[in-house]
Amino acid sequence: MRARAVIGIPLAAAALALGGCGGGNGRHAIPRSDARGILTRLDQVDANVEAGKCGSAAAEVADLRRRVADLPRSVDGDVRRALRDGVATLARLVEDQCRRPEPTPTETTPTETVPTETTPTETVPTETTPTETVPTQTTPTQTAPS
Repeated sequence: MRARAVIGIPLAAAALALGGCGGGNGRHAIPRSDARGILTRLDQVDANVEAGKCGSAAAEVADLRRRVADLPRSVDGDVRRALRDGVATLARLVEDQCRRPEPTPTETTPTETVPTETTPTETVPTETTPTETVPTQTTPTQTAPS
């Protein structure tokens, strides 16, 4: 938003200079089509700076400079000079805005590291009790054939 405020001042001044122009009837008036083209370019410069499109904004300023230089000779010299000065000021402001980008506020949230607790496990050996095997005595029996 800082760019709009800084760029807006010369834009407003240029719009005031052009505000009474465009009638095309007087010897010193800026022709209506030229005035509209200049105002359109001013709006585009402002929009491009606001969007961070510095290359496009600089191209629009260059086009503005050409449009002012190409105004008919019938336009009052003081008006032409004021417009040239305004475009030069605008070019410097665009350059300044593009060189110093608006700082973005950042919020830092501290993180808390909680150490992991490890519980040692104790390995208890299994007790084995040996068993004694006693052989069984078997007595063979005889069976008679029937």
